[in-house]
Amino acid sequence: MKTHQTDPQYKLRMPPELRDKLKDAAKRNHRTMNAEIVARLQGSFELSDKAAEAETSYAGLPPETMLKLLDAFRHSLTEQIKDGTAQPGFPHLDPNFAEIGTDEDGDDTDDKS
Repeated sequence: MKTHQTDPQYKLRMPPELRDKLKDAAKRNHRTMNAEIVARLQGSFELSDKAAEAETSYAGLPPETMLKLLDAFRHSLTEQIKDGTAQPGFPHLDPNFAEIGTDEDGDDTDDKS
């Protein structure tokens, strides 16, 4: 990320331990400390926006659907962990991810137990 001399500047006080962590992270990421701070701040806003988006998309789902969705996600993640393909982070859960239905008895068709 390029910055310009005309960008606003702010003095920032931080504990020495945090400064050391930022310095190490900047070195690992081949950035200046300023670029590291800006990237981390931008990333925190992106995470916050994604969390708000997820909260909105799940707001109307009935609790039973959420449980089925989370169970299907848990099952899928367990398989990914076993085969070594699991990725870090919390993915967006698609309500269509879980096959939700009932058989003639009214029991869940996707129930694994």
